[in-house]
Amino acid sequence: PLWIVIILVLILIALLYYYLRPAIRISKKAFKFKKDKDGLIEIKIMLHVKNTSSKTTKDVKVIDLLPRMVKPVAEFGTLKPVKAQKSLHGIRFIWEIPLLEKHSERVISYVVKSALPVIGTINFPSASVQYVDIKGKVMNIISNRGVVSSE
Repeated sequence: PLWIVIILVLILIALLYYYLRPAIRISKKAFKFKKDKDGLIEIKIMLHVKNTSSKTTKDVKVIDLLPRMVKPVAEFGTLKPVKAQKSLHGIRFIWEIPLLEKHSERVISYVVKSALPVIGTINFPSASVQYVDIKGKVMNIISNRGVVSSE
């Protein structure tokens, strides 16, 4: 009887995980692309958006903020941002994905250049994904931070 209870508890935990996890995941990677003689570095940023649910998600919005110490280079990957908003904290890029099919992925990439010579590391803020779930609730999922070392 003890083994049956343990197995039932494990099945219950797996079902709760499956139904309560967010439908979309986002991760952020930043890595040094080039370094010039003045100490300025070019950094490639990649946002990996993945629909982990078994349903198509509509109206997905990806938002990423660049700190003031980096400037965007007009070099985007497959998807260009719909908006680029300047603020006190930096530049915010917004991408809109009308449909994200079930179990599909999108990789958004772009290149930035440091405004000043970098000694040490640059910490990029987290990116976020906004979408409306099945119940009509607006979900906001946050990625990890991107960190780049000048070494």
